[in-house]
Amino acid sequence: VFGFADKQGKPYFLSLGIAKQVFAEPAGFDVGGAGGISFEELERGAIKAVGETKPPELLNKVDPLYPELARRARVEGVVILNVRTDEDGRVDQVKVAKSMDPHLTRSAIEAVKQWRYEPFYSRGRRYPILFTVTVRFQLSHGLDNNVRGKEQEGTTPPLKPEIIFQVDPVYPERALRAGIEGIVMMRIRTDIEGKVDSVEVLRSDSTLLNQAAIDAVQQWRYKPQYRKGISIPIVTMVAVKFRFD
Repeated sequence: VFGFADKQGKPYFLSLGIAKQVFAEPAGFDVGGAGGISFEELERGAIKAVGETKPPELLNKVDPLYPELARRARVEGVVILNVRTDEDGRVDQVKVAKSMDPHLTRSAIEAVKQWRYEPFYSRGRRYPILFTVTVRFQLSHGLDNNVRGKEQEGTTPPLKPEIIFQVDPVYPERALRAGIEGIVMMRIRTDIEGKVDSVEVLRSDSTLLNQAAIDAVQQWRYKPQYRKGISIPIVTMVAVKFRFD
């Protein structure tokens, strides 16, 4: 327990404790997600990503769905998984290393099994590789409710900028070769002249698509927005889609 006081002398106390890890499996659910095999069997024939051997680059990521029961109970947490990819970079085995909630675990496994990595090479040959993946589940803690409340109170609604010049992204060659499609969601900010001056990636189906989307959006131009006769910067969301056609 830590005790301290603010500048006015008001005392505060911070208490930290160690909770026992409890993991209860839902009925009929294989926690290991790898047919109940042991860790020794999981690593057999695979190279472990330790020391100078780094995990392969993630090419395609599917975000896990937040389990409804966990959302209602306001359950957050981290699921740590031992992941093994095959010689083509596909996830073929997943085993739980650590988790505090079985519902989060199920969702994490279902998502990670759909991920795609670059094939791992050693001395010119492809090998399966074993490494650790951390999946984090975090709620918004009432942010949406605060936004709706402000809108109901009659505050000025956010402006929706009108795009007047748009550049299509160049499809990344590596994403094409890997057969990756997807969407990159970004938060952008325009200056008072309507030029994009900042871009932040919020969600992406593949990291290989991010830079191409950013490079394109940074060239976009929006119609300047005014409030009370004054030109103002605008923050908005944009989605860039990558499709083979």
